[in-house]
Order: sequence, then structure tokens, then C-alpha cells
Amino acid sequence: MRTIDVDKLVKELDNYKTGNVQYFSFTTLQWLIDNMATVDISVIKHGKWVYDEEDEKFRCSECKHSASTDGDYRQVCTPYCQECGAKMDLK
Repeated sequence: MRTIDVDKLVKELDNYKTGNVQYFSFTTLQWLIDNMATVDISVIKHGKWVYDEEDEKFRCSECKHSASTDGDYRQVCTPYCQECGAKMDLK
């Protein structure tokens, strides 16, 4: 499996846009993907959601970013931090 930088791919695809019309074929898209540089994702952060009583939000133990709770402040929606990518698997 190869991991590519999707942000770079999107920038490359933007080079093929003119107004509202996109000038690229499936073959071009496949070529772009095949030729994208891979990224190193070997470092995985691990953390946990910590409840901050002062502002009544769950925060990432790694970066302190507030968690998405989808309206219910008592239950976090995601098993990872949307800001730093930490996997919330620590107890």
C-alpha cells in the first residue's frame, strides 16, 4: 500500500481546472496518483479525550483541541483528533 499526500494531489488537480470545466481524463488522474510522492506515516500519536470542566468540552490530551460532539457534549463523535490526528486509544 502507498500513502500519498492528498493535499498535493488536489493542488495538481487544480492545475487542470479552467473556470467550471475540468480538463482531465481518468487516465490523467491515474497518472497523477501513480506519480505522487509517498508520505511517511509511521509516527502515530496516541491520546485520550479529557473533559475540561472550565469550558465544558472534551479536549485532545496531545494538542488540547476541542472535540466534535455533534450537539451532545457528553459524547465525542470521533475516535481520533481532527487537529493533530492522535488516535484516542489511551485509557
